[in-house]
Amino acid sequence: MKMKKINKTLNICLPIITILVLILIWFIASKIVDEAIVLPTPIAVLSKTFETLGKGEFWTNFVSTMGRGIIAFILSFLLGTALAILVSYSKMSKTVVNVLVSIIRAMPTIAVILLLLLWTNSRVASVFVTMLVVLPTMYSSMQVALGKVDSDIITMMKSFNIPKKTQYTKYILPITLPSTIQTIGSGLSLNIKLIVAAEVIAGTARSIGNMMTEAKVYFETAELFAIVLIMVIIAVSIELIFHKIASIVGGKYESK
Repeated sequence: MKMKKINKTLNICLPIITILVLILIWFIASKIVDEAIVLPTPIAVLSKTFETLGKGEFWTNFVSTMGRGIIAFILSFLLGTALAILVSYSKMSKTVVNVLVSIIRAMPTIAVILLLLLWTNSRVASVFVTMLVVLPTMYSSMQVALGKVDSDIITMMKSFNIPKKTQYTKYILPITLPSTIQTIGSGLSLNIKLIVAAEVIAGTARSIGNMMTEAKVYFETAELFAIVLIMVIIAVSIELIFHKIASIVGGKYESK
């Protein structure tokens, strides 16, 4: 019991200590460099963060970026889940799907964006390339979730004429739901980071990526750091929230 309390305390304290150490290193480095354009201090970035959050332009761009990120995530999640289900039911399709996923993984992101810019516009290009990059991760994660379902147990339930609804609610759902929720959280977090990167490369107007590009062009380094900080906090928060939900859901089913 005492060891559990110690581990719990360490799990809470170690991340905080790590962040404080990184901030200290950042502060010392900024003082050594002594050039705000190169490396602003944490205090300057924090001040700029609140200033950025107070701008209407930021929220307009933020909504546009998040909208594109959510669309890309929905596409990658649905397609990844569909492929994982297909593979679980057909061994023949597994080889074909794995080859396609390997090709998608190997495709150079910049090359794909440049081609998409020739065929579409920067908004479509950023969504499509983000979906392609995240798709293999969604496919692999959903494969793991579905792999927890024991086919022998499903066969046994069918032999006893257990209704499909009961099979799903009493067995399949409790096993796959926590992993699926975690996959959604990590997928959304990854999408946010990737959609911003895609917007920067594609030059998407009215976007967080475009704001970062403008900050870089005009040497607004503190603003660039502030935007990155905001997006990182949002991405990490989403992942932690979904991780907590997955833990609660998993615990709820275990207690039944």
